[in-house]
Amino acid sequence: MRYILQGLMTAAWRNHHPGWRSFCRCVSYAITYLLQLCIGYLIQGRGVLLLFVVETWLREIDDRVDAGNHRNAYEYLNTKLAVIDRSFTQRDGKDKGLEMILRQAQSIGVTLLPELRAILELMRREVVWRMRGLPISRADRRHLAASQDAAVLSVCAKVLRGNTQACQEVISNFGGILTRTDWLHDLPEDLRHDCFLLPAEFIQDNERTVEKLREATNWGSLWKIPGFYRWYRAEVDDLEKGWGSLHSVLGNHCGDIFPKKVTGWLVHWALISELQSEFQLVKLRMKTAYSVL
Repeated sequence: MRYILQGLMTAAWRNHHPGWRSFCRCVSYAITYLLQLCIGYLIQGRGVLLLFVVETWLREIDDRVDAGNHRNAYEYLNTKLAVIDRSFTQRDGKDKGLEMILRQAQSIGVTLLPELRAILELMRREVVWRMRGLPISRADRRHLAASQDAAVLSVCAKVLRGNTQACQEVISNFGGILTRTDWLHDLPEDLRHDCFLLPAEFIQDNERTVEKLREATNWGSLWKIPGFYRWYRAEVDDLEKGWGSLHSVLGNHCGDIFPKKVTGWLVHWALISELQSEFQLVKLRMKTAYSVL
């Protein structure tokens, strides 16, 4: 539990900015997080605790990857993958987060090493794109995001005794809307750390545009870049179509994925509804930008 609370404090502080509104958002985030943990534990027991440990561990890795240069991030992920590979046969206990995951998983009779390895492999693939410094097409971006969505939700389905194959089949039809929403939401921060996947749609081999992107420190400077607003709006429109049908599709297939409706509701509340709130903020930014352009 201490590990989860430390991760919560780190996540809340990372999203904190000067001002009362930001402070209130951080407090609201922390309260909602703890409510989800407590209610989830009452409904699903230790499985939910395991998912929160996994989330904390992955967020810890993601923060470390984003904070370093591409080469360091690549080597760091290689090290983590090597630890996972060794853990298939022996556990050395050096990675405390992973060790906690393995203990919790063993206590409920599941193994998550293949799924965790798949997630880190996808993170490494994203780092390789950044190392190349080349723009990524919408099709490749959708494929990478869809793979990440499927990998993360497969962990949820497996821990909560759901059908992982059905989960992957359902979520793969939505073009990675969960991960792509998160990318748009964190865009300025990612640019500051030079870990944003450069969109090919509006760069078009224009080095000056790439320079302006990397020099941007806030949304105001991003809106001034030629072509950025048009690309951003196209992304939002595409994501909105996916969000519009995600709820009904998940509702129709909930029985195929999870044995209990309450489990599907829990996943929706704890994961999907939070990202949809991020999407509403992403849309609001676009409308605010349009009024001043």
